[in-house]
Amino acid sequence: MLTTGPTTTIISKTTQRQFYKTTFKSWLASSPCLLLDFRPWSIHLRRRITPSTCIPYTELEQHWYELPPKQMPFAVLEPTDAQGVTKKMLIDNGWNVPWIFVIQEEKALINSDVNGGAAANEKDRGKEDEEIFWSVAYEFGVLEETDVATISSLKSFSSPFIKRWTLFQPNPFLKENIKMIEQTLLSDPPSSFVTPAFDSSCSPSNPIPLRTLHCLDVGCGSGRDTVWLCSRKTLAHHWHVTALDNWPSALARTKKLAIGLGVIQNIDIVNAKVMPDGTIKKIKNSKLGDDTNNHDDKENSYQKSYDLLLTLRH
Repeated sequence: MLTTGPTTTIISKTTQRQFYKTTFKSWLASSPCLLLDFRPWSIHLRRRITPSTCIPYTELEQHWYELPPKQMPFAVLEPTDAQGVTKKMLIDNGWNVPWIFVIQEEKALINSDVNGGAAANEKDRGKEDEEIFWSVAYEFGVLEETDVATISSLKSFSSPFIKRWTLFQPNPFLKENIKMIEQTLLSDPPSSFVTPAFDSSCSPSNPIPLRTLHCLDVGCGSGRDTVWLCSRKTLAHHWHVTALDNWPSALARTKKLAIGLGVIQNIDIVNAKVMPDGTIKKIKNSKLGDDTNNHDDKENSYQKSYDLLLTLRH
């Protein structure tokens, strides 16, 4: 079904294919090329657009801080059972979404089998539209498919071996200077970078990074710079970041973002405050919870030498 927004029109297969081609071409010409996938994680992993970021629409209210700036255009992949949610949740609240792809979820196609009649016809039409969409994605080289067995073998959707992309951007100063910083810290200039996605090629069968670079992010906020930095991984190095903030709610968002992007193992979260004399004072009775890797006072492991100190503000 054709859509450039909340309105849907039933059209021919040829017109539908041409619409998808035109829309894909327009979206791929944008920079940065961003797509928000509103489908559930399990369906997203089975067949997805690259690059894309999966945030199920039912969870969006807990992930506002992961969205790009409102003026930055991005695309949305919207399931038919939630058609119109992009306009209601994003466009009506000021986000710039010029491209909306509406496709029928696999589970919706399965559930419609039992209804028969008109529902079956609707299922057939939805499946045809879906296959046209994915075939066009394949033509543009942005289709990634994963078999069910591989998905089932993953311990969780937060596995570091799942390649991800972010909708948000780090602090512009950090983004512009990070290569120079890394080249200065490393004896040899780093090779190919994967930014901002986690390098899914890193696995137990592949070499691990030769060097760990340590960063202290003071006043990390929601953790966007922290997580972005940890997502930079090459065969020469990777980053380990100590994320420090005095607001438990900000650190809770940092933790959620790090888990969602599969880099939590490279981040230490500290609920503490930097005092006027430069010392770091851990906040007593932190509300972060026992499951957060918050440091104990006696360890003081955050009071050590670092390769990089971040005090950036968005």
